[in-house]
Amino acid sequence: MQMESFVVRDFSPQNFLSKKETDLRWQLNEGHHFTGWVLPVVFDMKTFNLPLVTVNPRESEDRWISVNWLNSAIPELGLAVGRDVGRLAANLVTDGTVLMTFPSSKSQGMAVEALATTMQLSGKQDLDMVRIPGCKTEDLGRFFELQAGQIATVENMQIWHAMSDDGSKIGVNFLPVTGIRKSMWLGADELKRVNGKDIMGVDDVATTRATINAWELLLSQATSVDKVSIVTAAVEGEFQMGSNHRTLIRLPEILGSVDLAMSGLNN
Repeated sequence: MQMESFVVRDFSPQNFLSKKETDLRWQLNEGHHFTGWVLPVVFDMKTFNLPLVTVNPRESEDRWISVNWLNSAIPELGLAVGRDVGRLAANLVTDGTVLMTFPSSKSQGMAVEALATTMQLSGKQDLDMVRIPGCKTEDLGRFFELQAGQIATVENMQIWHAMSDDGSKIGVNFLPVTGIRKSMWLGADELKRVNGKDIMGVDDVATTRATINAWELLLSQATSVDKVSIVTAAVEGEFQMGSNHRTLIRLPEILGSVDLAMSGLNN
């Protein structure tokens, strides 16, 4: 049975609060710029002020992209997000469901909490969670016996096969919103654990469909899974959710001038 997609709350620029001092707990990436605005959101009945961050401030103002910095590597936020994601997932899992997490180190604590909450609320104590391995495509040589020329060849492939010490692997390359080309793959252990199962991907934020599309492509090429679904804490901007995707909130993605957006003249 397919799930109906839904959004609990859809935020707009009018929901932001002015805050001129950034909170260093948010650990912004180098090169990102805090705009002075925060968005109060609620996870696990706790309010978190997510900073609005311009992720490409070196571009001209008309090309700026500003998003809310939902950094689930921050323990208190990650745990709260994980509990709410787990509550969503608990209503959807079956006896054969495997939870999967994308190759992002910052969301692993969130994913573990989501698994624990899902198991507790669903009563299914034998749920499995598989973390998909991945890295920057330029770093594939650290994981596989590839020379520089071979890495360049693999970088141009969407789907690839490779050998490592623990057997053959199938992988995909993709370009997420960060603009840094990445790769993810499945090996013999992951394939064994997901074949013939219902697969549910859990993540914190979806901005474009790049990572999800790559994940679904990898599963379609490598396995005979029964059903694929996605649960995320948030989606951003104009992200289009499919019928197999549930989320908690939709966060605005502000293009161009932040000041213009906050004036209510631009959404």
